[in-house]
Amino acid sequence: MRAGSRGTSLPLVAQVVAILFFGLLGYFFFSVVYELSGHGGRSVGAAYGWTGEEGTLTVTGEERRSSGGRSSKKQCVGTFASADGGLVRAGVDVHLSGDCATGRTEEAWFVPGDDSWLHSGRDSAYDGSGAGSGGLIGALVFVNLFCGLLGLVCVVFLWGFGRELVIDLWRRAAGGRGTAP
Repeated sequence: MRAGSRGTSLPLVAQVVAILFFGLLGYFFFSVVYELSGHGGRSVGAAYGWTGEEGTLTVTGEERRSSGGRSSKKQCVGTFASADGGLVRAGVDVHLSGDCATGRTEEAWFVPGDDSWLHSGRDSAYDGSGAGSGGLIGALVFVNLFCGLLGLVCVVFLWGFGRELVIDLWRRAAGGRGTAP
């Protein structure tokens, strides 16, 4: 480089590695936002009776589920039957306001489980009262803010390194003379 020029830039290989790194990292963060927000959004909608397949839910009992480590929690389960009679699912996680009494029947909205590379969600049914939505809303806000902002930071770095790579390649093609676009 000549005296008085912009300064030294990263070697070409380092620029390509940085572009790949920030591209993959940004893809990961935006995938997290997409995966969790999509299923979480459907679940919140069903919790308030806005989305999901409408039908009838019959509570069949409670199951103990591991919640990490040595602790466990009780999960209300039941059988969901769609209003049109086409879908019947047993062993559905139930989110109700009030008690989980075996034999209880409620109008409900069904959300199918979401198995993806990121998480495995079970089939769920909600009674439309908003029960079970508090944690989902908090998780959606956290995921969208945290992972979305980190994804945007990665995109900024990706753009910066990509721009520098194009400028360096332009200069190399021009034989070191001239200016980049």
